[in-house]
Amino acid sequence: MPQPHLPPAMKRLLGRCANVLVLVGCLALGVGFAWSGLPAAGLRGSHGTFTVEKCSVVFHRGNYSKNSSHSHSYSDHSCTGAFRADAGRAVDAEAAMTGLESGHHAGEVLPAQRTTGHQVELVNPLDAMKKFMGAFAFLLPAAFALFWLLTNFGRTSGSWRVLGETWRATRGTATRAAVVALAAVSVVGIVVVSPVLAFALPG
Repeated sequence: MPQPHLPPAMKRLLGRCANVLVLVGCLALGVGFAWSGLPAAGLRGSHGTFTVEKCSVVFHRGNYSKNSSHSHSYSDHSCTGAFRADAGRAVDAEAAMTGLESGHHAGEVLPAQRTTGHQVELVNPLDAMKKFMGAFAFLLPAAFALFWLLTNFGRTSGSWRVLGETWRATRGTATRAAVVALAAVSVVGIVVVSPVLAFALPG
């Protein structure tokens, strides 16, 4: 079956649209990871303690893969109990904590952040650091997408030789400065900023 032939201008337009989507998608995912890591670092929501009443295992059933008879199911733990806020010592007796890697026994007191309604999240600096690192990691493909968008790399070939030539051609330009700055923010964010946010600035 013959493949539809697109005019070169249409191909360039579609390529640039794809680059924009990748760039926006990476930035959006990075923001999402960072936002989800703030409660675990104690930097979003009302800080307090969560007293466990009971916990249960929650099974999540996934789809069966095409090449395997096994499903991609997984499980986590959900706990209910009482949240006591540090500010004003207000108590929420209907608080719930979900998505926990392990269960907790009744009466255990955990550091927590209440985010919305009765939902509380465990303060876990290690988990927060992983999410912050993931957020900054998305800036690396975003930097490449930005480079591709600004230089239209790959308009004739996507080879490594063309990539090197295109990169050398950006020496001294704002394009190289922007791409290097975004990549540098990613690396520094992963190595330095993420641990600081997670461990040195608890709520």
